[in-house]
Amino acid sequence: YKRQVLARHTRATPAREGAAAVLDALAGAAAEVDPDGLASLIGIAAAGVVDPRGGMVTSATDSIRGWAGTALGAGLADRTGLPVACDNDVRATAGPELAALADSRGSLLYAAVGTGVGGALAVDGRMLHGAAGIAGHLGHLPSPEAAGLPCTCGATGHLEVIASGPGITAHYARLTGTRPDRLETVAARAAGGEQAAVRAITTGATAAGRVLGGLANALGPDRVVVGGGVPRIGALYR
Repeated sequence: YKRQVLARHTRATPAREGAAAVLDALAGAAAEVDPDGLASLIGIAAAGVVDPRGGMVTSATDSIRGWAGTALGAGLADRTGLPVACDNDVRATAGPELAALADSRGSLLYAAVGTGVGGALAVDGRMLHGAAGIAGHLGHLPSPEAAGLPCTCGATGHLEVIASGPGITAHYARLTGTRPDRLETVAARAAGGEQAAVRAITTGATAAGRVLGGLANALGPDRVVVGGGVPRIGALYR
């Protein structure tokens, strides 16, 4: 069986207009790539805590207004007339990594370090979803490096607040009293030898490595994969 991308369509997410507008945009995108109505089902990978069994967004930040509590599967099915399978976007990204393992009963620890910190866990060849789809949300594990820092979820001391791209940038701002426009600026300054920039990046990387190391010891995965935009900033992070 050969998988092939037949069409692509990209549009902006109307995140500030609410969940109904996002579902309308998704239905519009589906129609755009399948104008002849040949599709028999829709698969969607979405941000937030997604329970694939019930097709619900059970929890989410305010990146998309009103996203928490959205009936993602039913809402898109109503708009398209097709059955819908949905999951969290990071678990969906981790799926091919799991499939690439030589052993069909392999285990995987996947981390996505970018604007936030997400993740996915697979054991014995099966992706873990957990209660309400919560499994794999690594960004909200405690991190010593983030002690006392407020997290986007409302708690304090979580990995995301020190290891994400905005977290590293904010740490640099705390060290220097100046706020850079983006993570790449911090990376460029670190490459030039600025110690505050080096410290901000290595602190975030150390925090991520500490959490992943602990999880690897607990789960014994065949492979640990670190993806997302932050690891691409250069060798210092690795």
